[in-house]
Amino acid sequence: MKNKPDNKQLNETLILNAIRRHSPISRTDITRMTGLSGATVTKFVGNLIEAGFVREYGYDDSKGGRRPTLLKLVPEASFAVGVELGAANLRAVVIDLEAKIVAKIAKKTKADGGKEKVFKRIIEIIHQVIDASGLEKEKVKGIGVGISGVVDHQKGVCLFCPNIKGWENVPVKRLLEEKFGMPVFVDDSSRMAALAEHWCGLAQKVE
Repeated sequence: MKNKPDNKQLNETLILNAIRRHSPISRTDITRMTGLSGATVTKFVGNLIEAGFVREYGYDDSKGGRRPTLLKLVPEASFAVGVELGAANLRAVVIDLEAKIVAKIAKKTKADGGKEKVFKRIIEIIHQVIDASGLEKEKVKGIGVGISGVVDHQKGVCLFCPNIKGWENVPVKRLLEEKFGMPVFVDDSSRMAALAEHWCGLAQKVE
């Protein structure tokens, strides 16, 4: 199988997802599942171990030769905030590197308050859920926002949200990145829900 493009972020994502979904897992199995070369997997796994995101975890059964070392994520190495903006409710969670929820908050969206007030509530709930997690803010590395509306996920712009007055062409990604100083990913709620199911739910074993 040919290697994936030699792109640092893509390779790290492929490897982290393989470890998260199939942990504990050997480097050999990561190579087989991702299509990356053994040398690439060894290099990036070494970087991830050095950065504290991955750790070695015992040994697999030998199939001839040396027993392969197993790998697991370090769940507390990194955290992210997830926000769901609905017509009636606004929800936020903090998840660890294994996508386990460590804090969650829900409140009314108050969509009739208009664009500025709703956006202010989004900022407030992000601060509140991070505070509720008890984490240092530096441990939170990114924010994902799901919106019940039409979203340009590449630009991170909400083109139209029918249930919130004035929510047209709102640059959610840019505004939140300016406010929190971390990467922000924005998409419509249905796509975000499908991704969450793929990562954490019944579909997580489906390639």
